[in-house]
Amino acid sequence: MTENPFGWHWRRLGPVLLLVSVAINLLLVGAFLGRWTMPMHPPGGPGGPGGPGGMFRHMVDDVGRQMSDADRAVLERVYQVHAQQLENSGPDHRAAFDAIRQAMAADPFNRAAVEQAMAAADKQQDSERDAIKQTLLDAASQLSADGRHRLARWEPGPPGPH
Repeated sequence: MTENPFGWHWRRLGPVLLLVSVAINLLLVGAFLGRWTMPMHPPGGPGGPGGPGGMFRHMVDDVGRQMSDADRAVLERVYQVHAQQLENSGPDHRAAFDAIRQAMAADPFNRAAVEQAMAAADKQQDSERDAIKQTLLDAASQLSADGRHRLARWEPGPPGPH
């Protein structure tokens, strides 16, 4: 019986190559999972609105890619009607929650000041929620059935099956 002269090389290199292959696969899987599960950058980065306006703009862009041209135009038109109100609430939204943090951190602690800051934040959130509700109602009443269903199924987060 003749022994393959390269057989000993493969027997020695086989486990090393297998280990390298497994390491590369783990690296790729880790990178994929890290990217997939990474929290989204908050809407409203440089050049865009923050707060609820930024999130709503993100929703319009994201769900709009899945809609017909006609439904996308309706959604964009309705958003533009309410965009100013939604986008302008970003700084007020942050200011309301900054006021709560400041009141909570104050020494000496003043419960009434925290309650007042929380009430102001509630009022701000109510205003934002009303603008979002009105925008959604206006859009839903003008979209096709398919467009309404796509809007209803939209979920924020990483891409997934729709």
